[in-house]
Amino acid sequence: MFRGIWLVIGLMGLALGGCFDMKAASTGQIGCSEDQITISDDAVNVGSRTWTAECGGRRYFCTKIGEVSCTEQSGPQQATAAPSPPAKPAVTEAAKEAPKGAAGFLFGATLEDAASVCTSSGHEWKAGAPDHYSCSGTPTSIGFPATVTVRFCADKLCALALQVEAAKHWMSAYAKLSEALTQKYGSPAHSAGDLGSNCQTEPELESCVMSGGTSLQRTWKWDAWNHVSLGLTAGTQTPRLDLLYVHKSDAPVAL
Repeated sequence: MFRGIWLVIGLMGLALGGCFDMKAASTGQIGCSEDQITISDDAVNVGSRTWTAECGGRRYFCTKIGEVSCTEQSGPQQATAAPSPPAKPAVTEAAKEAPKGAAGFLFGATLEDAASVCTSSGHEWKAGAPDHYSCSGTPTSIGFPATVTVRFCADKLCALALQVEAAKHWMSAYAKLSEALTQKYGSPAHSAGDLGSNCQTEPELESCVMSGGTSLQRTWKWDAWNHVSLGLTAGTQTPRLDLLYVHKSDAPVAL
């Protein structure tokens, strides 16, 4: 019953265009006039934009997801100190490793172990199609409510599909999950999708997705099989936001 969910997940990504004055947006956040601010590391993502603003020897990491917020990255620089490198999300060596699980489930777990993880967290565990089971919630939070479909290969947990609940907040939820995955795993291997000028607000985005004119996907890959995919596509009545983890080589792309 879940096989069609991920057939649409391909190798796609997103760019957010349009005019936006980062100096003007930063000045109210960091207390410097526009002519005192230096902007660097501008990056655009679906529904969001990030940049570094520097003023008076202080460096700020700024994010625009609807509203603008800036966070200071370091204290005042010493006059003798070399300039700090641009502030960017840290990507550690561990980020190069494929996930060992997600949402509280571990790959390689037995059916009994996975069921126990689900029910001991207060959620309902149900059997579905052969080798497929569902958990009514995530044992470990991903920041949004979600239901989980679990796939077993040779009696071991090999794939997870999370259907995220984000009614009326699809753009911000996709942006936040995408940024969290990028910070954890590095830049996606494949990305695509496009927001037209008429798809820049939450109501507009929902209309664009449901009309079939817009879909957004990103994929992180470690080898020919291990991958994570994030997708925003048209559902039956509303958009659907899905997060897929595939672990074993014999796990199908379609969960």
